[in-house]
Amino acid sequence: MIKLLIKSALAYGAVKYTVDQGVWSSSERTTQLYGEIGNALNPHWSEVRKKIPLELPLLPTTGETCFVVKYYWNQGVKSTFHFIHRAPCYLGQWTKKAKDAVSGAFSSFEEAPPVSTKDK
Repeated sequence: MIKLLIKSALAYGAVKYTVDQGVWSSSERTTQLYGEIGNALNPHWSEVRKKIPLELPLLPTTGETCFVVKYYWNQGVKSTFHFIHRAPCYLGQWTKKAKDAVSGAFSSFEEAPPVSTKDK
């Protein structure tokens, strides 16, 4: 219960922070914020590069980011509508499985040997 509460608080804090920073406002503000984050991280990237001999990739450009976001958004929309389209079929399958499980439970109950009521 405490883990769920902590996770919920972290999720709420992350969403609230992004809303306060303007991530979910206009696309111009989001692009500006993305540039600000890149500029703010640039000195830290150079510090990390000095300490770790590992070449870190550059942040993707705004165009690349927009493409990826649009692609995955469209995939999510397609998957949602595919699920809605197939929902009657899924509902029928789930109903049959539930019916089979219940009838199987009752048939095994009926096939069980009778319990003796005599005292030994």
